[in-house]
Amino acid sequence: MQKTIYSFFVWSLWISHSLTTQAQTTVLSLQDLAPLAGQWYGSLTYLDYTSNQAYTMPADVQIKLVDSPPQLLVAYAYPNEPKANGTDTLLLSADGRMLDNEVVVGLAVTSEGEKTIITEVKGKDGNDDKPGILRHIYTFGATQFSIQKGVLFDGETQWIKRHTYSFARSKSDK
Repeated sequence: MQKTIYSFFVWSLWISHSLTTQAQTTVLSLQDLAPLAGQWYGSLTYLDYTSNQAYTMPADVQIKLVDSPPQLLVAYAYPNEPKANGTDTLLLSADGRMLDNEVVVGLAVTSEGEKTIITEVKGKDGNDDKPGILRHIYTFGATQFSIQKGVLFDGETQWIKRHTYSFARSKSDK
């Protein structure tokens, strides 16, 4: 557990430094999100707060872009737990500064074209709904896509890696 928290903290610091030195803007457009459209296959690994252990299960996602209002329609499928399947609508604010009611705090693009978008919002998490900052880190390119959720509980100094979705495109979707 400590190693997971530490590695997430180090990774978050690296991303923050990277965004500080390479950031292009903190304003998103639907065009920035266009590479996400399509079918993705992979897994979800999450921290079970009760056992304090990581659990991994298969997870797939289908993403569609909608122009007006600008949004992503996201359909999650869990092959081994179909009762958990669900959909989300991630609305992009008119000024591009918020995604799904979370403030866009960073956008970076590597020389290979991979993008990292970081959003944050005050919220609650955990079995006892503790308040804190919730951070989502979306990293994607032509064939890989991940979403990491981190939590920094009020009064704490270390981020907790809450969950990670890791996806790849099928060969037919490239």
